Amino acid sequence: MMAPIFQWLGADSAVSALLTSGSILKVFRDEAEQGTTAPYVRWSLVAGQPENYVSDVPGIDNCRFQFDVIGRTRAEVDDVYEAVRTVLEQHGHIVFFAGSDKDPETKLFRLVFDLSVWTSR
Repeated sequence: MMAPIFQWLGADSAVSALLTSGSILKVFRDEAEQGTTAPYVRWSLVAGQPENYVSDVPGIDNCRFQFDVIGRTRAEVDDVYEAVRTVLEQHGHIVFFAGSDKDPETKLFRLVFDLSVWTSR
């Protein structure tokens, strides 16, 4: 089963306050919709492994998700990251930080991290 990332983040008032524009929660799987304004979060499934058993099919998977937090300023990225992290750490473990940077073309800031989550099938 795919972890319900969108539902987890959308249920949190702090995340919703930072990432909702109109009625749209700016949390996207794989890529943001064209024309999306910052801040927003993009996430992707980057790896996974079933918990294999000798006598039965796996009943649980370990999935690793990458998150990109995009914002207009470093402070905005930090605020969104802290809210998103607070929610996600209730469901899994942050296992990797890929760093942060500023895109020279868009002038947007980005922070990248990975989350490991066990999900039942």
